[in-house]
Amino acid sequence: MNRISTVVEGHDVSLWHGDPDDLYRLAQRLEADAQQLRDTAADAVRSAAAARWVSVAAQRYRDVVAQDARSARDAADRLDRAAALLRAHAGQVGEIVETLSRLEHSAVDWFRSHLSSVSLSRAQAELVPGLAGRLRAATDAGFDARSASSRAEDGTP
Repeated sequence: MNRISTVVEGHDVSLWHGDPDDLYRLAQRLEADAQQLRDTAADAVRSAAAARWVSVAAQRYRDVVAQDARSARDAADRLDRAAALLRAHAGQVGEIVETLSRLEHSAVDWFRSHLSSVSLSRAQAELVPGLAGRLRAATDAGFDARSASSRAEDGTP
């Protein structure tokens, strides 16, 4: 998956939705934990079955181990379900981030095409302090004042 920066104007906004790559990695960890839980439960059942003693207590021990193994497998299934939901969420976040990036590019293109025709009177410029300077700087720079996320996405500094 392409790494899309979540830095906007110097602030990481990934906590709004999560970084898709981090979410995918977390899903992998959950699945690995689920498998380890299943393996541990299976090992416990094998060990209990291999016990050489015969008594009511021994059978009770095997029954408790079997019940614990069923509980562990149920927990592992829930971890797998959480991982699947996390993967689905990561996919949706990735789509949203890509859509936002396309919208940002469209807005930048629109501003780039319209800034050259903007001329403010002194009174208009004074309504918003610094606006005229920002517009002038953006026009002079060819409106390269895009957010860090766009620059990171297309590899420009």
